[in-house]
Amino acid sequence: FSDWQDWVAVGGCSGLCARRRVASKNNECGSPCNGHTEETVSRLDDPLCFPEKCKVKKTDCVWADWSEWTACRQGCRTCALGQSYRERKIKVQQAYGGEPCSGSWNMTRP
Repeated sequence: FSDWQDWVAVGGCSGLCARRRVASKNNECGSPCNGHTEETVSRLDDPLCFPEKCKVKKTDCVWADWSEWTACRQGCRTCALGQSYRERKIKVQQAYGGEPCSGSWNMTRP
């Protein structure tokens, strides 16, 4: 066999790399050698096989800005007891082990 060639990425975000060697007629084994002529392995720690852009990064939750306070008067249907309120929504959901949003999604005031 010839020497193993350099590792090459199989492609995409598979994390796989492959290398080859060629069986030749004039070698130490006779004609031809037995054995593998190609290897494919998972190498998630090798940037050649698993590029940085493929790594999943943890994402922390992010709140959007608070809405404006509602203008309420005594007896209004949306604001019990004359209170006003405001709210916020989740702008970015937590993912892959990131931190969840903390705090309330709404607030009231007299």
